[in-house]
Amino acid sequence: MHKHAHKMHKTSGYVPVFKARGVCNRNAKERYLEILSFQHFAKFTTFTTDGDDFRNKELRNKIDVSVVLDMECVDMFAQCFE
Repeated sequence: MHKHAHKMHKTSGYVPVFKARGVCNRNAKERYLEILSFQHFAKFTTFTTDGDDFRNKELRNKIDVSVVLDMECVDMFAQCFE
């Protein structure tokens, strides 16, 4: 064991290889949890995908922003009995 591994784990969020826990079975589901949604107002130019011509420029005034957490739910109980 590395003599600074425990200290690094507490202070920097680093998880040493010997303490990491992997998911062995593939019984996991991904879910997105939206924690914040807002509009940022700024003028910018974008290109639209209108039909075959992708060179349509559009001036826009706002950007829709969504902040989400990518959550992974794993059935750890089933892994204990395999």
